[in-house]
Amino acid sequence: MKILLFLFCLFVNASSKAQSLFNVGRQTALNDIQQKQVKLLLIGGVAPVIQQGQEKFEQQYGLQYHDYGCIPPEADSVKAYNKTIFRYLDATYGKQWRNQVREDVLGLKG
Repeated sequence: MKILLFLFCLFVNASSKAQSLFNVGRQTALNDIQQKQVKLLLIGGVAPVIQQGQEKFEQQYGLQYHDYGCIPPEADSVKAYNKTIFRYLDATYGKQWRNQVREDVLGLKG
């Protein structure tokens, strides 16, 4: 069963969309801001976790959560991406968004 799960994760991450999201960092975040395709990145487990009310947050702040699942990019790259997005959100909306964001967004607490 574990082998099938691993192979599934490899297949999902091999798609072209997943590959374009796999190379992340500060520059990718700046490009996403410019193209109005802002994301907050999560490193979860096998299945993505959707929290109640997250869609309201996504609509209000014009972004989407993206959960990499079982094969994420390096944590430092994800943190660099998210921290750039945090600065953008602070400049655009003030800091009130921080009270509503999911707590599992990498880089928010440190």
